[in-house]
Amino acid sequence: MVRARLERPTNPGEPLSSVGEYDALNDVVLSRGGLARIVRISIKLDGSYLTTYTCDGLIVSTATGSTGYALAVDGPILPPELRNILVLPVAAHLSMDRAIVLAEGTEIRLRAYSDHEAMLTVDGQFVVEVTAGDEVVVTGSPHLARFIRLRDRNYFYQALMEKLRWPEPKEF
Repeated sequence: MVRARLERPTNPGEPLSSVGEYDALNDVVLSRGGLARIVRISIKLDGSYLTTYTCDGLIVSTATGSTGYALAVDGPILPPELRNILVLPVAAHLSMDRAIVLAEGTEIRLRAYSDHEAMLTVDGQFVVEVTAGDEVVVTGSPHLARFIRLRDRNYFYQALMEKLRWPEPKEF
């Protein structure tokens, strides 16, 4: 699981204050709001600047979430027992458009730049408006999701192939 913390400046020049924390089993998405315009999202990994995406949004996904929204934007499929974190842009425009697989424990800081509202969505459930100067900090959650495996380890891949219909059944 991952935890997203929304930090907001209280006064100019003062440190950011936490205004909410949210745990996610699947993903955290920072994206454009209701208007069909791009958003620029800068990203820092463990305090070091990586890049600024120009896109519709950025997905930060767990291995469990890699078969959801992350897969829909051509992200890699990670086995559910991994604790890696994926970062994937949504509809990147003239910026990096590849997924990045991060190590467990990486701190991810996101800041959206836009002339309109941006939105933070957590597991498709919580939606929080992100304003100018806000930062979204994503880290590993202190909570663990535990699943019971009733079948062998390859069941994950077999079930995935069946659900995605890969390969397509051949007609005779």
